Amino acid sequence: MFNKIIVQTVRRLFIAVWVPGAFLLAGCNPGTPDQEAVRSFVTTGNATALSASEFNALTPEQQYAVANKLYATFYRGIPVDEFFDIQAEGSMTNLVRRQPNFLADTRQALNRNLSPDARLSLKQEIGLFSDDTPIYGDDDLFQFTTNRNANTTTLPRQIPLAQIVEFPISRDLYIEWMTYFLANTIMFSPALEMESTDAKDATFVYNFLRNNIRNGVTVQNTVRAFLGTQSRWRVSRSAENHALEAYELYLGLFDTEEDSRKGGIACRDWKLTSESEQYQMMRSGEPNTEYQRILDNYYVRDCADLYNVIVSHPLFIPRVTEVISNYFFAEMDAATRQNFVRDVVAANPQTFEDIFTAILFSREYLLNSERPMWFEENFFGTLHRLRWSVDRNQGNLGGRVLRELTEYSWSPLYMRNMGNATMEYKIGRTPNVPMDAMSFSSQTKAMREQVLVNNQNGWRGGDYSNNTKGFRGLLYDTAARENTPGELSTVRRPEVVQMTAAEFVDYLFMSSLRRRATDDEQSALIDLMRNEDDGDGLNLFYTNDLGVLTLRPNNNWVINDATQVVFDYVSRLPEFYYHRSVSAGGV
Repeated sequence: MFNKIIVQTVRRLFIAVWVPGAFLLAGCNPGTPDQEAVRSFVTTGNATALSASEFNALTPEQQYAVANKLYATFYRGIPVDEFFDIQAEGSMTNLVRRQPNFLADTRQALNRNLSPDARLSLKQEIGLFSDDTPIYGDDDLFQFTTNRNANTTTLPRQIPLAQIVEFPISRDLYIEWMTYFLANTIMFSPALEMESTDAKDATFVYNFLRNNIRNGVTVQNTVRAFLGTQSRWRVSRSAENHALEAYELYLGLFDTEEDSRKGGIACRDWKLTSESEQYQMMRSGEPNTEYQRILDNYYVRDCADLYNVIVSHPLFIPRVTEVISNYFFAEMDAATRQNFVRDVVAANPQTFEDIFTAILFSREYLLNSERPMWFEENFFGTLHRLRWSVDRNQGNLGGRVLRELTEYSWSPLYMRNMGNATMEYKIGRTPNVPMDAMSFSSQTKAMREQVLVNNQNGWRGGDYSNNTKGFRGLLYDTAARENTPGELSTVRRPEVVQMTAAEFVDYLFMSSLRRRATDDEQSALIDLMRNEDDGDGLNLFYTNDLGVLTLRPNNNWVINDATQVVFDYVSRLPEFYYHRSVSAGGV
């Protein structure tokens, strides 16, 4: 009996005193990459980062596919003419990369904070005050929901996306994306589908995660603090289930009936009120006074002890890493995923930023992984590659686009119809993108009809708004009107004008599908669009005086029509909806 008391006392001191002290020390004054040297974090083995020499050894087409796989992961894309220099005639045939150190430059950019003034200016352009409340001004880039009810508003689903797609490549963008990603996992989802949760929980979870990631708080400290919040209790709802879900979510332990019962006893001083009392977390007035033995070797008396056991457990970091990694390697075999997680954990990650960076820049992810894209990846990645301008278009791709995605149930872009709702599900989004008939057909319909085939004025470029505004898009640019000061006209981009028919088809394929057209695709599409003697062609291409097949001159709509033909074909290809493997010959 005496020995048992000694063991209990030692464990009690270890759990309740030493561990919190260690966490507080680890979380002290984390700084930012702009303020101090970035902590060295190097992964090896299966989690080794893709090196510059490996990247440079790829073909230009493969480099572009890898670069856009990385960018699309955080809902961005790189236009062909920004990655390659295509100004010179014939440059689409012999692609030359503009950025010699792409991987290193991108990694450094994701470590670099925006200045406070730059961040504030960008938020104001988006239509947000510094505290993320909407401005609702006429000149805002985005139109946010007009429902301002704190319990039901969709603002927590819209504001993160606005900042992710408009911030430049920077740590600010990276933080917003990591936060959004985590808020859609089983570990942190506010579970808006449940009657006990509401939009305030989504707002809290997002702000909580974003602040912790921005301040470099450790994974342990972040989860330790989150477990005791009302938003987490509103999902678990009872003391026993709170313990059960802690074991499952953060340790990956699923056969814990007795441990959950004892964890519930330790946590019984807390409870969630009923629906009539609006599901508030409060003291029960019945604190536990006896130690409970859980998970074979740990003794806990209250919820604080339980939380400390969870985040100090040897399974904790492997489980968190596994949950995140599964989204990126969902289609890979279990052994590959397990080996990757093992090697990330071996590098001793401290923050969520460590884990995400290890995954995104790994050789395994950039070269070997292959999986369906989440809708945000394909939607925003494609739009950015096409040189989308949100303030150009007043339709589905214009300022109301975020409402189309998250609020308007009748919209073809409504993500809930794709099984892709934001912060919705108790178990978070599943690692496997929903590919059932309803979900996938909704996604393909949205990408085909709302991005590629229709709504081209959102990305093709040229002048608009009474000849006073314009932008450089995929196909057109603007030029000052002769003899009409202050007015603009639409002109073909010079890079496009000089392209042969084959180069133009490749340009469209690279911009949408991230690869060139095959010989068979080139032949079939060009035959369809050229001027045939029998009159069967679409008469969009012709052979010029130099004997070169090219676009018809002096007709802007020829470019538009040719693009529509190619994109109609691309939208029907399954690979358009996938991140492809480079090493397996996917590009």
